[in-house]
Amino acid sequence: MKHHRIRLRGPWQCVIAPSDLAPITQTITVPCLIPEIEEGTSFRIARKLGRPSTLLAEEAVYLMITKPGYAFNIFWNQKEIGITKVDEDFEYPIKELLLERNLVEMEGCATQARAFLFEETFLEIRILPSSSLA
Repeated sequence: MKHHRIRLRGPWQCVIAPSDLAPITQTITVPCLIPEIEEGTSFRIARKLGRPSTLLAEEAVYLMITKPGYAFNIFWNQKEIGITKVDEDFEYPIKELLLERNLVEMEGCATQARAFLFEETFLEIRILPSSSLA
């Protein structure tokens, strides 16, 4: 089964709200180090993206997040689609949720000081087995 990946490295809009400071807004490319994230810091990152242009009926599209450093809520076009678990890869089928313009968002609160939110985020396009198309 052949897969195609569309990496969502950047730009991401990142808002970090340390418990004792005013929120910090920055543009990031992931993966990256965010030294402002400490225990108790809440964060929100968001990225806009378009619909892949040549999707076929026999293809599925998954949002993939590898090795999240925290549990955080995932939203696709403002609809909550799941919650990550620390160090467990996350995947969710999004083909039916795709619009011409899309927004993926992640929100959470750091339970400990870590520099990386996750290793990588991407869309994975998979060809479905022919038995899934019936």
